[in-house]
Amino acid sequence: MSPSLVVLMDFSPGAEVALRYATSLAEQLSAKLVLLHLYHDPLLVSETALVTVPVEAYYQSQQEVTEHLQQLAKALPVPAEVAVAANTIPEVVADAVQRYHPWLLIAGREHANNILDRLVSNLALPSLRAVHFPLLLVPEQLAETQIPVRVLVAADRHAFELNEASANTKALFAALRAEPAVVHVSGGGPLAAAHAQTALAHVRRAGLFEQVSDNRLYEVRDEDPAEGIVQAIADLQADAVVMLARPHSFFGGLFHRSITAQVMRHSPVPVLVLHTR
Repeated sequence: MSPSLVVLMDFSPGAEVALRYATSLAEQLSAKLVLLHLYHDPLLVSETALVTVPVEAYYQSQQEVTEHLQQLAKALPVPAEVAVAANTIPEVVADAVQRYHPWLLIAGREHANNILDRLVSNLALPSLRAVHFPLLLVPEQLAETQIPVRVLVAADRHAFELNEASANTKALFAALRAEPAVVHVSGGGPLAAAHAQTALAHVRRAGLFEQVSDNRLYEVRDEDPAEGIVQAIADLQADAVVMLARPHSFFGGLFHRSITAQVMRHSPVPVLVLHTR
């Protein structure tokens, strides 16, 4: 059975970039794409929601939306199918995961506030809590759909264990022949080097990559972890960055202020969010 990738579509420029990126991934992985759209009935949607979704996504019937996506799917160079649902975000995403068993959920990240941006805000916390599935966020400004070979993993001295879905991305990295590097950011101090080695050991123990050599540890001295990670992306010319979403990040208002959320908003390359237990 060939792998599948679910792409969240909302007719925004960010979603278009995400689709191009997902298509390149699917070609490399011999995977199938699922174009998933959360339909909003313009007669039922609130005025607040109208601000968060592109206007062209409204004032169309569900059939028109489906037909438009089917045309997009037929034009793609990889196998693709369309799924349009009118339920809530958590239920739609959870159903897609159960139905298609994808390797990844893929979404575009824009500066404007739209329905996909809710995945990195408090409005989408129920979705992420309910699904806990690997999420790849593709920035709208991404110039080239570069296959992620140079993969940067941000880690610290705290131990972690990936949940089952995130642990399964090992097959993805193997298929991409990813070349991993581990970045550890600290403000310095006598224990900084030891903590960096501990972070490297945690990533190795997670088993995402066949091998992570000692010389693939990159230490950054910065008081702001998110800024340090973004700097490491530039220094190492990484194609993608892996962030670990720990359970405490998904309660209350912590998520939008977390390091993971900051990197998701500011990274110039795609961010893969993996969930820990």
